[in-house]
Amino acid sequence: KSSRPSWASPWSLRPSSSFKLVDGLVAYLDKLKEQGINMNIATGSNMTNLAFYFKKFGLGRWFDITLCAYDDGTMNAKPAPDMYIRAMERIGAVPEETMVIEDGPSAIRAAAAAGAGYIVGIYGDSSRELLEETGLCDELIPDYRNM
Repeated sequence: KSSRPSWASPWSLRPSSSFKLVDGLVAYLDKLKEQGINMNIATGSNMTNLAFYFKKFGLGRWFDITLCAYDDGTMNAKPAPDMYIRAMERIGAVPEETMVIEDGPSAIRAAAAAGAGYIVGIYGDSSRELLEETGLCDELIPDYRNM
């Protein structure tokens, strides 16, 4: 794997009765941090929800909440590229060298519009086909276990 900047997002949370991080995410984030890869979060959530995720899942272990791009009322929502552009700018990432991991078609379109160099669609319990239909994913994965 290359050393390109990367990020995950709160969409990496699997909606289920157990409300947990997607399988393999902790090990994957630990590996990226060990390798010194810049990471950030781009989310349509507001700061209240983002702070909740940081506390619930200890996201501060991998991410700086002050650098995250979130819905602060100043950006257009996905599929506009605004969130990704801000997230990349805040960590000094070059779009063409950035990998984005997302689980929804509008988020995939937003990442592509922001110029992300490599887009991974993570489908988990949702539809792989919806992500494939965008024609924008470089890779499709069910979870983070093989990343």
